Amino acid sequence: MPPTSLQALQAELKRLKAKRSAVDDADLRDALALKIREIEAQIEALAAETPAPEPEPEEDPAEEAPPLTPQLLDQLEKLMREVQVAKMRGQKQEIARLWEEAVRLAPQAPHVLELRGDHLMETGHLKEAIAMYKRAVKHDPKNVALERKYAAGVLRSESALSVEDSLRAGLGGRGPSTENAVGAKSAVLLSVMIPGCGQIVRGETLLGGALLGGWLLSILGVSLLYRDFAGLVSMAGLGNAPPPKSLLVLLPLATGAICHFSAIFQAMSRVKEEEKPKSVERPQPPVDLPY
Repeated sequence: MPPTSLQALQAELKRLKAKRSAVDDADLRDALALKIREIEAQIEALAAETPAPEPEPEEDPAEEAPPLTPQLLDQLEKLMREVQVAKMRGQKQEIARLWEEAVRLAPQAPHVLELRGDHLMETGHLKEAIAMYKRAVKHDPKNVALERKYAAGVLRSESALSVEDSLRAGLGGRGPSTENAVGAKSAVLLSVMIPGCGQIVRGETLLGGALLGGWLLSILGVSLLYRDFAGLVSMAGLGNAPPPKSLLVLLPLATGAICHFSAIFQAMSRVKEEEKPKSVERPQPPVDLPY
């Protein structure tokens, strides 16, 4: 029977025992006691039928690294000399291969792991260097100089992460945003040339579309009433056209002017808002606490 049935019986037994202790009626208590004995018998039968769980196999102890024999030390010394030669020749791939070979031959040698960590630190592989120092400290925990190297690597890694987080966070509201300010100034120039375009490129598509649409409609109205427009221009002394028959052309001219100047003023107000230093809101002290 699956263990879930056994667990269900044990839960029911616990519930009945708690209920029996809370009941005052003697007949009901006897009935519950009889039911409890039946469930206890079922639990004993299930426990006898259920095979005992097999003990989990113990993990094999880690194989000990080969001891540093004189022959192995000679090989390591030879590899160290080859590393120095490869460094003088600038053979980076050869240096990496030699270090891997040294660590493979003596993965338990603290001085090899330390030198490997030094090389990784020099080449800018900070995480790998920290891992190598950690392995070296594990094999030589009393080496104070090695522990200092490991701690310095960890601190350097944490400081690098904090600098990266600071750069991502930006100015954090301590001054104007250069990118947004430049974008707002560009929007002013676009609004001077074509009303509404500055707002559209800044993401205010509804406002920009309304300003641009009104400006285009005003141009269309002036073109339809071109003779009256030419008459107005001649009245200003800039042409020889006859006087306008109607002043209806003033309506599209006024609409275009309103759209043009509104777009410019709105873009300029955005520049002032984004160049204004943002104040940091300070928390207010509690004043409504009951004391």
